[in-house]
Amino acid sequence: IVSDGNTATPTINDVGVYTVTITDADQCTATEQVTIVPGSSLVVDLGEDVAICAGASVILDAGIDGTYNWSTAETTQTIEVNVTGTYYVDVDSAGCTGSDTIVVSSGALPVIDLGLDSILCTGDSVILDAGNAGSTYNWLPNGETTQTITVHTADTYSVTVDDSGCSSTSEI
Repeated sequence: IVSDGNTATPTINDVGVYTVTITDADQCTATEQVTIVPGSSLVVDLGEDVAICAGASVILDAGIDGTYNWSTAETTQTIEVNVTGTYYVDVDSAGCTGSDTIVVSSGALPVIDLGLDSILCTGDSVILDAGNAGSTYNWLPNGETTQTITVHTADTYSVTVDDSGCSSTSEI
């Protein structure tokens, strides 16, 4: 302990139990004990790598309260990015540190080929396939959400396909 006679400022570099006794001018004493435990690394998780479409953005969240140092020089818990690249964050919380890295890549717009407009005779049906397996689908006018639909009535059908935030629409 370093003391100037009135104050004490400890510099502690090792784990362990430390005791400090303070004696005032009237010779009254007080003793306090503190245990210093090893710091641990924070688990910072920015999530899986992500793809964004042109003109889109993604919010990156360090997820832990603390002090932040992003590769973009931002110092907030969350940042919004709209440029592809590798991003990292260092987090310091109560003396414990952690970091994580995420790759933001460019996503591709889904290509949809519903075929040519066709004539549907009474009693016939046709299967429309939006392709792009694993995407999400929204068909109009019926609101179905599957990759393929079977239609029995003549109408204009459109589908919006969303693949990891990149959307395309086509109609037949």
